[in-house]
Amino acid sequence: MPRFTVLVAVYNAEAWLPQCLDSLLGQTEQSLEVICIDDCSTDGSADVVRRYAERDGRVSLLRTPHNSGQAVARNLGLEQARGELTTMVDADDWLAPDSLERMWEAFCAEPDNDAVVFRLVYWQEGRTWYHDRTEALPRSLTGRDACRYSIDWTLHGCYAVRTELHRRFPYDTSCRLYSDDNTSRQHYLHCRHVALSDACYYYRQHPGNSTRQATRRSFDFIAANDSLRAMLEHEEADADMLSICEDYVWRNYVGLWRKWQKASSLSAEEEEEVAALFRRSYAMIRTSRLPWHTRLRPCFFKFATYSIFALWQRLLTLRQ
Repeated sequence: MPRFTVLVAVYNAEAWLPQCLDSLLGQTEQSLEVICIDDCSTDGSADVVRRYAERDGRVSLLRTPHNSGQAVARNLGLEQARGELTTMVDADDWLAPDSLERMWEAFCAEPDNDAVVFRLVYWQEGRTWYHDRTEALPRSLTGRDACRYSIDWTLHGCYAVRTELHRRFPYDTSCRLYSDDNTSRQHYLHCRHVALSDACYYYRQHPGNSTRQATRRSFDFIAANDSLRAMLEHEEADADMLSICEDYVWRNYVGLWRKWQKASSLSAEEEEEVAALFRRSYAMIRTSRLPWHTRLRPCFFKFATYSIFALWQRLLTLRQ
């Protein structure tokens, strides 16, 4: 059994795959398997993976029957995972040479560690910076605290988790984007302890990142946040965690609503879909859970009806 399974969901990543795969196969920790799942790429991504698989038996290639998104692709790879720990590395990202070795050391430091978190390093055109909010956290967290910190991504979602736990909670596929983030929070919640490590994960920042584009799919964030609330309620999270969640959901709702008003590239059909999504989600906001410092800010006033909210937001925009 390898120590690590690394899932690499691949879609039109031919330009970046060599750097990603070289960083994985060049790890000082050699006990790993790399499962690449091609999500019907239209470039040469699959051929790149095949060439690596021919040279190194630790690499394998799976393919989705049709383009389905990262969560579906990763779940396909998860079914084949043999490692004690499973992690994911995006096809345009990479690891420092000793990252998995450091991850294993942190994981083994305490017998009740169920997950270990990378040190996230953002990279853009040669410039790097750390995910500072996670840097300030303790090096060991209970699962509950890790989940609480992950709701607003004070604790980010780049980590490795026991494969048996990951299989209990595969990636949420309810949305093409974002919903799989909720799986990270669920993993943390079910961990006994979560260790933070010094293992560097390099997260490439560029205009091609799917979550940074203003498209119809970017508004899936609303539905994913509704799923986050539903997951925490199902898990019977305490009042403090639900309040943090509601604050996060509401702030994102208002921000995305304002973004929607400026999104002129949507088709008429997409406009109708997004409008229905915002109306449905508005009715689900739990005002009683919002902290007072949010409720009292004019831009976050929650009115009895969606129509009044929309009118109020338009008035605020005119005043700015």
